[in-house]
Amino acid sequence: SLIPALLAPSGKVTLAELQKDFNITLSLKRKDTTENGDVPLAIRGEEDHVSAVKAQLEARIASQSSQTIPIPTQARAALIGTKGETISRIQQDSGAQISLGESDATIDGTPEQLEA
Repeated sequence: SLIPALLAPSGKVTLAELQKDFNITLSLKRKDTTENGDVPLAIRGEEDHVSAVKAQLEARIASQSSQTIPIPTQARAALIGTKGETISRIQQDSGAQISLGESDATIDGTPEQLEA
């Protein structure tokens, strides 16, 4: 899902800021989740505000990248850290989101976040 990327601590656009700045309402339509896990986002407000927010979100989504890298089993504990501190710090410092699979990690974010 791309929503975590939009809510990332270092993200330049957050849903809460968009709602406040453009006087619009954003709501996730979880009941309409697609087979691949995408959750539709409804934008309500004045037409010009909705168009501006939609353009900002589309630009942000278009700038997202994903990279999957193998993580050896013996390296998982070091990546996670005590109580998840290491992985949390990496996510906070970079703004990227990290999802651990059984033998790999998927990193989602902008190209700049993936490099950080």
